[in-house]
This record gives sequence, structure tokens and C-alpha cells, in this order.
Amino acid sequence: MAAHSLIEEVIIRVKGFRMPLRGEEPALFDDMMNLARAYAACADSLRLPVKNDNLTLTLLFAHHKQLKELEERNRHFGNNSPGKESQPHQELAR
Repeated sequence: MAAHSLIEEVIIRVKGFRMPLRGEEPALFDDMMNLARAYAACADSLRLPVKNDNLTLTLLFAHHKQLKELEERNRHFGNNSPGKESQPHQELAR
């Protein structure tokens, strides 16, 4: 990761969002920011005109990846019929 990535710049700017959070929410926020840090190199390669777009795209990708992993785990445990895919995923792939 770069010494001071775009993602880190944005995380520093949005840290005030964490302050009013309560209970387990601050830890969830930190976890979300760590997801963004995991893909910081990808975001830095984009150099989008609005720096927040890098954070947004990074988090969307990380969450999409987690959802796909959960879907696969769910399918593995027999909670879905074999071969049953949700229609939006099939439509986007075309």
C-alpha cells in the first residue's frame, strides 16, 4: 500500500462519522474502513476526479465480494436449489 493512499485521505476526512456511533457500531465502521484499506491499491490506480468515489467503489466491491461468498456458502449448505442463480446476476453477465 502507498505511504498515504487516496483511501487513507478519504478515511481521515470521514472519521467524524464514527464519533456519534454507539455500541458495536464503531467497530463495524472500523471494519468497513479496513475493507477499503484492503483494496487501496486498486482505488489508487483509478485516480477518479472525486476522491470519495474511490472509497465508494472500493467498499461496493468488498461488500459485493462478501455477498458472493455468503451466497456460495449458503448454496453449499443446501439452502438453495442446485444451479439456482438469482436473475439479476445472470442478466448482468450478458
